[in-house]
Amino acid sequence: MPEPVVVVGASVAAAVAAERLAARGEHVRWLHAGALGAGFRRLEVSGRSVNLGPRLIELSYEATAAAAPEPAWSSYRARHDGHRPWQARVARYLRDLLEEAVREVPVPELVWRGARGADIYFTGDLRALPGFLDPRTLAAVATETAAILTRAPAGGVHHDGSDLDDIDLTAASLANHGPTFHRAFVDVLARRLRSAGTDGVAASLHNKLWMPLYWPRTLWQAAAGEPVTYTPDRAFYTDASGGMSLLMERLEARLRASQRVEAEPVGRLVRIARDAARSVLTFADGTTVTADRAVVGSTPEELFAAAGIEYAPARLDLRLVWIEVATPELALPAPSALTVVDDESAIYRVTDAGDGAAEGHAIYTLELAAGHPEPTLPELARQLVGSGFLRPGAEPRELGRRAIRAFADPSIANRRQFDRALSAFQDQLAGLPLVGAAAGFGADPLNEQVLQGIRIAEVLP
Repeated sequence: MPEPVVVVGASVAAAVAAERLAARGEHVRWLHAGALGAGFRRLEVSGRSVNLGPRLIELSYEATAAAAPEPAWSSYRARHDGHRPWQARVARYLRDLLEEAVREVPVPELVWRGARGADIYFTGDLRALPGFLDPRTLAAVATETAAILTRAPAGGVHHDGSDLDDIDLTAASLANHGPTFHRAFVDVLARRLRSAGTDGVAASLHNKLWMPLYWPRTLWQAAAGEPVTYTPDRAFYTDASGGMSLLMERLEARLRASQRVEAEPVGRLVRIARDAARSVLTFADGTTVTADRAVVGSTPEELFAAAGIEYAPARLDLRLVWIEVATPELALPAPSALTVVDDESAIYRVTDAGDGAAEGHAIYTLELAAGHPEPTLPELARQLVGSGFLRPGAEPRELGRRAIRAFADPSIANRRQFDRALSAFQDQLAGLPLVGAAAGFGADPLNEQVLQGIRIAEVLP
């Protein structure tokens, strides 16, 4: 029997790679530590099963992109949105796994200075903008974007040759939106996630902070009362669990049911080296594997440390509170996510925590804004009433709180540090295939990881 392909890691990308390699007829040895896709799974809080935050699946983007022919695999670059030209393939894979368990959820919504409407950050659809801004502010945005378009018909950074990896989001937003919209809608929300706001964030990674980077003409149309020609049709889904836990369970079940996949729990990867053309992988539990063909889907910190390469990115802190609410206390049918832009509120975002609530109740995840003191439960309840989420007099029950170090800050400094580490790794282990977050800075969304796993199974010799 030919030597198996060794796949390392419990990331979604590693798991999809193992499953797809087995589907093409390879024998696969899957070495992993911990639960598959742990960041996408639910956790237990006070006896309830809850999501960490928004766990939304996108199966399509713009219709025109879906109709475009797939490019060659050689054009793929691992990044936050590198999967988009192949999104139809990603969607087929996810639908095949989930089958009847795909569930479309309500459109995310937004609260800004007391006004509530369709979220323009998640959807990218600016048609709701006039419902949030007063006529004077709308006029200022229209004047500023008209001036941008006067200077250049395309306007902004999208067509002037700027490298969005090396320009920060503040400069890009000012170039595309002008100062009024930047201050009112972009930087104000960014500061609820990181104290420096948009300063220092790589413009190419604006989506990592749920930040928009609109074309000037689209923003001008919305502010000037003109027909908005760019209206993305973005539906959001979860699996039947209300998040992605069932998706992770079905992927893991498919791997364990395969006669071609040998799943082997090991410790974290602690050393990686080359012996001639073979990869030598050592794990914390003492397991050492030598392989002609290996695919590695470890985290960047784990992978680079195993190769003796320094990598210590700054990370964003995330504070979470879970509440259980009697459904009659909800003021309106709850959206899948409610983003609160008002700086006075300690709540940054409210999301459906899944289907783990007691009968007649619902559970929500509250993400707290950076820089606010820790709020009490009565303060949170009052702010939820003020945002129109709960009825006056509602008495939510707090299930628990947790502070975590979240994803790497999508800053230019962190990206450059990553690029240096990846370059040093490739110098040491040229040709070793990487999937998941270690393949490219910011390349860790669900769709990106699925696409990487599909791709590697088609290009690995």
